[in-house]
Amino acid sequence: MDSIELKLEGRTSKLPIFEGSEKEKALDISALRSDTGFITLDDGYANTLQQLRDKAQRQQQELIALRRTVSDRDEQLTELNTEINKLEAQLGGASEDRMALQKRLSTQDRLRDNISKVESSFSADEGRVYRESNNLVMSLNAISFRSGKSTIEPASFPVLAKVGEALKLFPTATLTVEGHTDNQGSDSNNLLLSQDRADAVRQYLISNLGVDAEKITSIGYGKARPIANNDTDSGRARNRRIDIVMKIEGN
Repeated sequence: MDSIELKLEGRTSKLPIFEGSEKEKALDISALRSDTGFITLDDGYANTLQQLRDKAQRQQQELIALRRTVSDRDEQLTELNTEINKLEAQLGGASEDRMALQKRLSTQDRLRDNISKVESSFSADEGRVYRESNNLVMSLNAISFRSGKSTIEPASFPVLAKVGEALKLFPTATLTVEGHTDNQGSDSNNLLLSQDRADAVRQYLISNLGVDAEKITSIGYGKARPIANNDTDSGRARNRRIDIVMKIEGN
């Protein structure tokens, strides 16, 4: 018996060209139904081809739907990854901010401790230590000079040694040595004397305590910046002083 080949989903089936009696045709069709499993040829070839077309269309629609589902899930994954990246960036930024804050707090704690050490190192008779903006001021009355002179008296060396210890706590600080006088004498003489005494202290710190000359300057103010009443002996004694100003920002 002659036949034709029909390919479906990679499977090849042979469709017979029926000849003979009606009974033989019925038997052959039953055999074909058993061979294909889902195609019936009871109504002829036209119906069989339509079944094949319908099945192919259904599979094509299923494939399209599956691709759409995969595409939707890919978009969802992309969106989730974007959100994850944003959260990680935010958490990373928060962590950096927290670390910066902790570092700043640690620096402030260390600064307070060091200032407290400097304050406690000087007695009331030697001078006072106070904070002025980003500066730490050591206002010292115990650095003594002969009247009208700028030579440092040896009795002042222990106080200057304490200054040296204080400077070790602020190794990156820059310094200004300020000279001040009372109101006795002329303005010009007092201004010159205060400058000479400030210069003498600066040189002592460089020569004897190892202070970097590039980090220390000196200036004389004469009687222009009194801190006490010049009408009394005690007031004038307080005004005759050396102020060592340390710029401690960032230390």
